[in-house]
Amino acid sequence: MWSRSAAVQSFQDRRAKGFARFETTSDPVNLVGDGRIVGGNSNKEEIQNTFKAILALDLEPLRQSLQSEQYNAYTVLCAFVWRAMKIQKEINCLTEVIVEAFQTAEALDQEYFRTGKAKKSLYGLPFSVKSNFHVKGYDVTVGLAKLLDQPKGTTTPFVEFLTGQGAVPFCLTNVPQGLLSYVSSNPLYGTTKNPWDFTRTPGGSSGGEAALMAAGGSAFGIGSDLAGSLRIPASFCGLVSLKPTQDRLYVTDTHGGLPGRGRLGLSFGFYTRTVQEQDYLLRLIIGNPEYRQLCPESSKARLEETTETDKKPVLGYFVNDGFNPVVPSNRRAVEETVQKLREQGYQCVEFKLEDVDKQFQPYVVANMLFRNVMLDNGAYMSEMYAGEQYDEYMKLFIRLIRYKQNCVVRWLAHYVAMPAARLLVSKRLASLGTAHNSSIEDVRQNQENTDLYKLRWNRYWRLLGIDALICPAFISELFFCILSSR
Repeated sequence: MWSRSAAVQSFQDRRAKGFARFETTSDPVNLVGDGRIVGGNSNKEEIQNTFKAILALDLEPLRQSLQSEQYNAYTVLCAFVWRAMKIQKEINCLTEVIVEAFQTAEALDQEYFRTGKAKKSLYGLPFSVKSNFHVKGYDVTVGLAKLLDQPKGTTTPFVEFLTGQGAVPFCLTNVPQGLLSYVSSNPLYGTTKNPWDFTRTPGGSSGGEAALMAAGGSAFGIGSDLAGSLRIPASFCGLVSLKPTQDRLYVTDTHGGLPGRGRLGLSFGFYTRTVQEQDYLLRLIIGNPEYRQLCPESSKARLEETTETDKKPVLGYFVNDGFNPVVPSNRRAVEETVQKLREQGYQCVEFKLEDVDKQFQPYVVANMLFRNVMLDNGAYMSEMYAGEQYDEYMKLFIRLIRYKQNCVVRWLAHYVAMPAARLLVSKRLASLGTAHNSSIEDVRQNQENTDLYKLRWNRYWRLLGIDALICPAFISELFFCILSSR
């Protein structure tokens, strides 16, 4: 009988072979004299210098160099794979490689020289894919052994569109076990380290993606975000990301982590090194008719430039959400940003969360958030983790979900550093119709409360007359330091 342990071992062997194959294929020693390599290929040093020059380019200069024929798709892919394989050995950010990548790059070059057609916008740009996206022929396990040996029969429209624009997907990146953690670690693929400090985490759930990007191993990356999965790793790794409004960039064929996510908005986006790169990629896909052919549910509306070019936006800000204290570094980042903006003539208005609505004080809002994440009080996740080896950084959380579902929401709040005194709010929550059980009535009431809070938030926003809100990227360093405090 084909046991789960045998499936894990078979995958580990296949994974190692894929890494070895990519390392060999991109090794400058093995590319000497290879006609597919441009920029000089007479010796190892010449090829290495070409690779280093490619890797030093930002996205737009690299894109232009591919459009102008300074470099070709195969050479650029080899350069990024060469770098990614070195990074993988140091920080373990990849789950596996996409074996067709070299064939894809070579086919792009051959088609261009055969037909002479104009190159697509993203011609030859290698990109990485968070491993919860479907890629035809590859598993989507989110770190769970029970999902091995179930290769997907489709590729997500997100990857299809980017590939259709000439980009080359070449690897899948690591995530937390079950997707719900700030530590990208699981028993199948191991633990991903932050490239800036190997004792720290790059965040989650798009942590492997952010770590690879921050270390220079991909031209750009893609990920998903429910409750910070793009934004938190971007903060931890020093990258640019944006969570679009839900359905602004609609994506199908993914593992979303939690089904029936209450009133939480799942969205998708990019990792880039600059705001300009982020802007370019979002404008390329959002509202694009070619993307809507692949994903008809996606919005028709393109991103447009504002017409009020002579009016400075009014900016709101806060440094404390009233729920968790903000560490000094994150508070300082907001305060220094506000100071610099004021010096440039911007009006900055303090946004006081306690003034959104007096009945929705911060601890009540936090409770609503956790109940939207855990609609069934952890029942789905309990089943998801059943029979699995527990990751070392997730085992306390998983055990609680598996054996103590009656208190999982309360504990989850405590686990992310909710002050103990604020757990004693049962009367307050009861007055809002929020009980500690998860009956259908409770779920409905919590969703109603969430909608009401959103309405009050929007009204307060308009009352202040602000156009944007500046706040800490993350409230604390609790999970940022988790790898060094087992």
